Amino acid sequence: MPSFLRDQEITDVTITTESLSRLVDILFERLAQMPEFESAENPNAILVLTIRFDEKGYRIFSKKDLLKYFNEASEVERIIFELSSHDALKSNKVTGSYLDLRLDTHQDVRSFLISSSDNENWMNCSFASVSELLRSCSNKNNWLRSSWAELFIQLAGVLAGFVLSLWGASKIAPNLQIENAFLISFLLVLLVCSNLWTLIGRGIRAVSYTHLTLPTNR
Repeated sequence: MPSFLRDQEITDVTITTESLSRLVDILFERLAQMPEFESAENPNAILVLTIRFDEKGYRIFSKKDLLKYFNEASEVERIIFELSSHDALKSNKVTGSYLDLRLDTHQDVRSFLISSSDNENWMNCSFASVSELLRSCSNKNNWLRSSWAELFIQLAGVLAGFVLSLWGASKIAPNLQIENAFLISFLLVLLVCSNLWTLIGRGIRAVSYTHLTLPTNR
């Protein structure tokens, strides 16, 4: 096995066209400095880029194509970067140098960075270069996962539901010819709000666990 390895789970990053472009540049730089890479005419390493969006997937080999698909996408599901030496490809990454980076929007799928090589310097420099760029792309989704944020969101939902129920009851009750019309209307609207808030809260939590986030102006 390769003698040296570092890995890291990736969470809470926002990927833009600019950061994606810089990331690919870094990986091509690391490819050129890979110990197994001999010359431009006879390369001993390869960078494969995989992007899945709008229920379609493509494996490509250039930054131009990756950025083209990224900018065309309505919803990017995942982007995978596989930088591998010839030895790593032949041995299914048992030997040789490689760097894998997976960014996935699905909250149940792990996003990660792995760098490995017999050459410790290449492994460390490659890992540090990519990790530093990803840190610059950090977002604040982790705040939504804190206990205080959960409490605030829950209280805000309860308060909003109560106020909305009072307002709804004041509009509905005058049209009902029954006893305790206001109370019944209030409970009806409150029940509806409670069910809606269950779905809304689930959506907020899903956002907080998103690893790959696209700009809101896309």
